[in-house]
Amino acid sequence: MTVYCFVFGDVMIDTAQSHMVKEAVEIAGEHGIKSVYLTHHHEDHSGNAAAITKALNTRTYGHPSTVKRMGSSFKILPYQKYMWGKSTPMEMQNVPDTIETVLGDMVPVHTPGHCRDHLVYFLKGKGILFCGDLYLSEKIKYFRANEDMGQQIVSLKRLLELDFDMLLCSHHPKRKNGKQYIQRKLEFLEDLYGNIILLWEKGLREKQIFHALKLKENYFAKLICFRDVSMINGVRSAIRFHENQKT
Repeated sequence: MTVYCFVFGDVMIDTAQSHMVKEAVEIAGEHGIKSVYLTHHHEDHSGNAAAITKALNTRTYGHPSTVKRMGSSFKILPYQKYMWGKSTPMEMQNVPDTIETVLGDMVPVHTPGHCRDHLVYFLKGKGILFCGDLYLSEKIKYFRANEDMGQQIVSLKRLLELDFDMLLCSHHPKRKNGKQYIQRKLEFLEDLYGNIILLWEKGLREKQIFHALKLKENYFAKLICFRDVSMINGVRSAIRFHENQKT
């Protein structure tokens, strides 16, 4: 899986997976990176933050929950360690409300859903959005067990209020028409969520909803990921959010 980290001036957004530590440190060194901003704690984004800090004496920033999570070792499943490697614990700083860069002010926006500590970074004057894992693709084929579909919908709506064109996703960046990609992702999730809840309210159970909507499962991925990644997780996530809204 391709993972992007982004560099401009002396700033780096995310640090990629620790399996690529040599390359990530070299890139940071070549560009004289002084500040690293993490979109979230997942190991394919935070994997080389500690190594870059050690090599270049940089400062690394993120959401307060990211700071707390990165302060000590956190558990990951075997497939995560195999694909990306582990993140090394490190000391981080809470991200400021506004960040001065060579491209103008950059603003962090809390966008939970993929995970609770997820941030995007918006370069206001340039129309550029570093969106971490909030986009990924217009149509999602599977969800992680702890993802929140309802929160993703809320976060995607929040992005559409921003004035951007370049959408720098950490796995599938889009140079142009970024808002259109976000709009299509939002429409997909809203349709999926609505259909799931409609059947749930009619009394169907999770697996019945899955089959009624003719959703497809990648059983190989589900198996090797210890059920952490699957389409049935999306059904459960929608129901969980819906039920939580009632309380």
